[in-house]
Amino acid sequence: MVKIHQSLGSYPGIADLYAVKGGRSIWVEVKTPAGRQSEVQREFQRQVEEHGGVYVLARGIKDLLEKEYGNIG
Repeated sequence: MVKIHQSLGSYPGIADLYAVKGGRSIWVEVKTPAGRQSEVQREFQRQVEEHGGVYVLARGIKDLLEKEYGNIG
């Protein structure tokens, strides 16, 4: 997993973390329980999913595990 450092010239809305697993592109946006995606983050998510990538809006590790393994209770 790679931490994406947001800086001048970054792709607008790019997720915080990126990984490749089993040939799949996985993008993770990390938010606090009250955090919300910006419009450009939602657009980035749409583009990732439209091109076959996996996008996870994670408020904790449980969100990542559920995306990979289904509902874990």
